[in-house]
Order: sequence, then C-alpha cells, then structure tokens
Amino acid sequence: MFVNSDGNVTFGEGDNASTERGVTRLSTGAPRIAPFFADLDPSAAGRVFLDSAPDAMTLTWCAVPAFGKRESVNVQATLFSGGAIEFRYGASTFTAAIFGLSPGRTGRFDTVDLGNAAD
Repeated sequence: MFVNSDGNVTFGEGDNASTERGVTRLSTGAPRIAPFFADLDPSAAGRVFLDSAPDAMTLTWCAVPAFGKRESVNVQATLFSGGAIEFRYGASTFTAAIFGLSPGRTGRFDTVDLGNAAD
C-alpha cells in the first residue's frame, strides 16, 4: 500500500506522476482508493496521518493545500478489516477533485450521482 500526497492510496506501486488527476488516471493506473484525488501538496502545509487499529486503518489528509494555492482539504479514508471503506469530509476550501475506487488497469468506470442518494 502506498499513501500518495494527492489524496489517494494505491496498491502494488506508488503514484508520483504530475499528470492530470482525472478519471482516466484513476481507472487505468494502479488499483486505487481515492477519497480526494487532486493536485495536493502536503510539503507546503498540513499533514498526512495514518492511524492503525486491529479492525481498521484510517488515513487523514489534514489541512493539505492545493499545489501552489491557498485552498486546502480535510479528508479521511477508513479501511475496515471486513473490506468496507468509509470516506469522511471535513471543512475544506478546495472543492475540485475526483473521488472513487478503482481495481486499476481498466478503462471502464461507472459513475454514481450522489445527489440522489438516500439519507
């Protein structure tokens, strides 16, 4: 597992490319969990944390800014031992990102309209 600065986790290989963070890269790259796939820069400010427990692992991008900008994001991804994944979003000023899950190395993707999701 590789925790990448750009708000995602890949499996099998890291992702340090600087190309567009888009659906194509999400689906055709390494298998990926992306709670906030965007051009983030934790070297400028903010922090990336990993918290591990016997039944879950939580990754947090805390006050991480967009590359070269003032906007920042607070987001978490929790991977549970049973296979469930939960994304949590906190106060953020940076709103342009892609989020999703990808088995990697595929051109196929299915979109979901969360505007119609039941409470």
